[in-house]
Amino acid sequence: MIKSLISILCVVCFNQFAIASNLAFHSLTTTPLHFLGKSDAAPLLDKKKKKWTKDVWSVIEIDQKINAPIFYPFNDKMPGFDYPNQEIKSELFEVHKGAIKWNLWTIIIRNFFNNKLLLYSPYDPEWENSRDDGFLLYPVSPSEFGKSADATYETDSTFRDNVLNMGLIGQILYDPYAVPLLSWLYPDEDSIIYNSKTGFYETVYPPDDIVLYQDKDIIAYNIKEKWVLDENGKVLDKIITAIAPIIIHRDNNGNVIGERELFWLEYTALVELLTPYYIQLNRYKKEEIITLSDFFDRREFYASEVSRDSIQVKKVMD
Repeated sequence: MIKSLISILCVVCFNQFAIASNLAFHSLTTTPLHFLGKSDAAPLLDKKKKKWTKDVWSVIEIDQKINAPIFYPFNDKMPGFDYPNQEIKSELFEVHKGAIKWNLWTIIIRNFFNNKLLLYSPYDPEWENSRDDGFLLYPVSPSEFGKSADATYETDSTFRDNVLNMGLIGQILYDPYAVPLLSWLYPDEDSIIYNSKTGFYETVYPPDDIVLYQDKDIIAYNIKEKWVLDENGKVLDKIITAIAPIIIHRDNNGNVIGERELFWLEYTALVELLTPYYIQLNRYKKEEIITLSDFFDRREFYASEVSRDSIQVKKVMD
């Protein structure tokens, strides 16, 4: 009897030991290795996470020969412009597209009038001292500055007036010495018209001259980039995020009073529209035909850095 009890106890103890051993083995084989010790991949993982970005502003100037493909050739006449009626018409871009000399400015203007590009004001429309600097904070959309979201520059006079008054694509030349038009019915009196918006009668003046900017007016393009750096400060990548055309700013008398940003564009929206346009490069004794989008993506241009954001530095987590 005693031998039977001892045998039973031995069997039970052995089973308990086997179960405990099995659980321990199972726990050992299914526990992640980095819980048991430092993984060989840990240093690589740490290095991968130590990436940083900073905003950098640069300028692509016309006087650098390497930048010529985005500025030239100039057009003798303004593409899309209806000279008899003195206005832009989007359909004229299609009618005359074979005769148009395409450059970055004419591509931008064509797609703006075709309602394919959204312009961003270079400053807060409510406060001009607050600059945008390529952060794309102030979209000039038809829904915000026109009568409806479906409006265009051609179809909505309110949107058109706002775009012109902000100086995005042209300049309104106000004549400070303009005198009222004379009435046809009463030649000795000023012409009067009823303004349905204000409910008042107003004196009629000659229309202001509108001067739309041409490709020959563009002297540079500002670009805002996101630079990706490693933990040692080495630049790993440069990503263009926004671009802005620059003109020589003149007063009503044609006197140069400085340079001015016209508007900002989201780069990803613009670069898709550059794919159908080809340019020929002749560098390093080798001729090559590439698209304008390749010109930017491969950084075939020269840009001189003008400023960088050394305060707001952000860490990239992969």
